[in-house]
Amino acid sequence: MDVSTAYLNGELEEDLYLLPPDGVPIQPRFARLDAETCLYVFRKDGQVCFLVVYVDNLLLAASSRQFMNSMKANLSVAFKMHDLGEAKYILGIKINRDHKLRTISLSQHQYSRIILDCPGMTTCKPVWTPMAHNSQLSATDPENDQILPEMVIEGRKVSYLTVIGSLMYLMLETCPDIAYAVKTLSQFSAAPKQMHWEAAKCIFQYIQATKDMELCFDGSEVSMDMEFQGYSDAGWSQDPDNSRSTSGFLFLSNREAISWSSKQQTMVALSTMESEYIGLSLARQHLAWLWSFFEEIRHPQTGPTVLHCDNQAAIILSCNPQFRAWTKHIQWKYHFIRDDLIGKGEAIIRYVPTDDMVADILTKPLI
Repeated sequence: MDVSTAYLNGELEEDLYLLPPDGVPIQPRFARLDAETCLYVFRKDGQVCFLVVYVDNLLLAASSRQFMNSMKANLSVAFKMHDLGEAKYILGIKINRDHKLRTISLSQHQYSRIILDCPGMTTCKPVWTPMAHNSQLSATDPENDQILPEMVIEGRKVSYLTVIGSLMYLMLETCPDIAYAVKTLSQFSAAPKQMHWEAAKCIFQYIQATKDMELCFDGSEVSMDMEFQGYSDAGWSQDPDNSRSTSGFLFLSNREAISWSSKQQTMVALSTMESEYIGLSLARQHLAWLWSFFEEIRHPQTGPTVLHCDNQAAIILSCNPQFRAWTKHIQWKYHFIRDDLIGKGEAIIRYVPTDDMVADILTKPLI
């Protein structure tokens, strides 16, 4: 649903109360989630309706069509808005539902074409990896160290910050496969060089090859428990400028990706074990949010969440509180994984071979 002239409805002709005056009954209303402040929920007589708000755009999901129509009618009485029918697009994301197969697919076909058109790369040659597997990007370009905040491509002046911003939105919403490449290029936003522009062009070529792919969620085998599992990985000392490592995690629910991240660690890890241990701690922070979110929508986890890791030493350290010479320098905040996660029984760390590590694509270039 779309609220009409939301910004023009700011002038009030009546008194505004932050709380209902004494004696005024409080009508049932949507409750905002603490874990996600853009999501509201309303429950009545065993029915539930979720409301996602972004400025003047609303996305509703309800347990029945009848309850959905009732909620839309109530909202239309309170606010002037248009019912746009079944959701097809929201914030540049296309929603494709197959009721027969019980699937929902999310894609950004149109958005991908727009960002390809911006730098004039709509006819570029497609490639099947977003970054060369042997790529070693640095702040210094030995061949051309000139800072290039803008470039002219196909007669169009293009800003490096605009390129990174458009790619980042694509990565955050439906394309975890470009997360590592976008993370790497974003580090050079202040002083991009020729080599960084060439790497950005490679991502656009990859988008050209994969722009019609979708993120598909299969509802045919959805468990009412809505259990999820995570994968945590790290790439040790990858940055040639500061020797910092990269952390990546991916969480799956019913075999579908629901959240992912690829970030450079804030400290220098002295070993692969340490970088993997720090990565587990960062994954745990997101896991804590997922637990809160699922609990607020009344789907609490019934058992410990399985968190996969491909480093045996990091797994041992996360389960064993012994103080050792080779771990005493690790900052205490990273022991959050051991003291809070393992200690409270909220998760189990399990070993997975590197070949089966799903989060591997978030810590190194695809091959």
